Amino acid sequence: MLSMFRRCAGADVVPPIEFKLPTAALAEFNILLSQHIDSISRYNTVLSSLLDTRHYDAYKAMLFYNYIKLKGGFQFNSDTYQILVNGLCYSGETQRAIQLLGQVLLLKIHTRQEMYDIVLLYNEIILRLGKDRLVIQAYDLYSKMIVNNIIYRTRGKRY
Repeated sequence: MLSMFRRCAGADVVPPIEFKLPTAALAEFNILLSQHIDSISRYNTVLSSLLDTRHYDAYKAMLFYNYIKLKGGFQFNSDTYQILVNGLCYSGETQRAIQLLGQVLLLKIHTRQEMYDIVLLYNEIILRLGKDRLVIQAYDLYSKMIVNNIIYRTRGKRY
């Protein structure tokens, strides 16, 4: 199936596969590096698969993220950050997720979609803080969100 994907035209096509084992995802990562493929969507697929197999914890995923960042100087997209924040929150590494959110906030936000994606990151972290019974910290994060004007408004009536 991987060879079938490699014949597809287009550099930034997301592979139609999901790696079931971390070794397969890491093998794909090595192929991407050796062939100097700079498709962030393919790296996102590998990163997501590593976290989904639950054989790879969020700490190792952050090492993977930092390696990609240093190795290729890739422009990460909102999917990358969503994958990492979800993985960090799932594994209970909420403080690291908050640190990563701080890095995301340093990026310039241009579109409504980017604003929506940032609201989703806040939402994931606030939900996890609530599950961990850290309600005061969740409220503080929500307050910072409001102060920084990180609000996604839909068109139509406000309730």
